[in-house]
Amino acid sequence: SRGNLYITEVMSERVCARSPNGDLRIIADNVPAANGITQWHDRLFMDECRHDGRLFELFPDGSAPRKIAENLPLPNALNVGPDGKIYFPAIGANEIWRVALEGGKPEVFAKDMAVPTAVKFDSKGFLLSTQGASGEILRFDLQSGDRRVVAKMRPGIDNFALTDNDRLFVSHFVDGGVCEIMS
Repeated sequence: SRGNLYITEVMSERVCARSPNGDLRIIADNVPAANGITQWHDRLFMDECRHDGRLFELFPDGSAPRKIAENLPLPNALNVGPDGKIYFPAIGANEIWRVALEGGKPEVFAKDMAVPTAVKFDSKGFLLSTQGASGEILRFDLQSGDRRVVAKMRPGIDNFALTDNDRLFVSHFVDGGVCEIMS
């Protein structure tokens, strides 16, 4: 809400904030493989995409990060759901997991994935997930757990973005391409 841009710096093991006037400051340091980052109701969450990775809540004022979960198998590209839980691909387990914002033991939400690389929620509260190995984007109903394929493209999907009206843009790690999925 303050117009800040938050940047994870994987190789520098830190997270920075860039204010609207261009000032840059470090808000978290010594976070190996700092990668996925998401904002929810002015709260900021980050994952370390590594074996034995961790999830943190970060604070824009640079206060010490609050650890939410640890010993995670390659967590990546997390998002907070309408149920107030953090959802994230556990790439090393080939699953999607979730954990309470307060922390605690993560639980498996979906199994038997094709290398899930990112999760996001659409405007209707459905969970979408990219599948890097199959090139599919899956949509999950949080209540029933039902899943369906909403798009299929070439393998190598890395991440995606949704606009407020659910336009879907997908990035590929194989060639660096970005495409829009037309419904």
